[in-house]
Amino acid sequence: MELVPLAAGARVPLRAVRGLVLSPFAVQHRGESPCFGYRVLQTRWRLRQEARGLSTAEVGQRVQKDGRAAVAECVEVPLLVVSGDSTPLPPSIVHGAELLVHESTFVGAQIEPSHSTLEDVVATWRASGARRLLVYHFSPRYRADEIAARLAELVPDAEERGRVWCVPPGVLFDEDLPMAGL
Repeated sequence: MELVPLAAGARVPLRAVRGLVLSPFAVQHRGESPCFGYRVLQTRWRLRQEARGLSTAEVGQRVQKDGRAAVAECVEVPLLVVSGDSTPLPPSIVHGAELLVHESTFVGAQIEPSHSTLEDVVATWRASGARRLLVYHFSPRYRADEIAARLAELVPDAEERGRVWCVPPGVLFDEDLPMAGL
């Protein structure tokens, strides 16, 4: 095993799946100590705008004649974004992620400024366009039913709420959380 020190903006290839990298980013917590969140990015090919109206046969002909780059571009897509122990993430860091895993120490009003509230997290999730949300790191002062009630207020639509999971205090992880693409 090799221990590798990380810095914000680093890129660590994840060897288990080709095309995945881990990229830490700085987050705000207490004081001056460095804290990180993490993004797992996947390299994918996306059809270029000018090639989107072509038939499958036409795309195939162009690829054969000029190569894949003639009709597609290589992009990095965030599969997973983890906030770490922090204030609310800027939606731009999360934009388009498959899953946002965000801490929410507080369910109601923010008691101290180095953490997020459930309202902050839901707002970040919606603004970012992330597909799913897993909320964790609740203060033990909250019970699971209090968290569920507040979440029902913040996300009243049942279909939308079906894409949100919470890990209540005292629970390590929900093994039923689906993760597409992995």
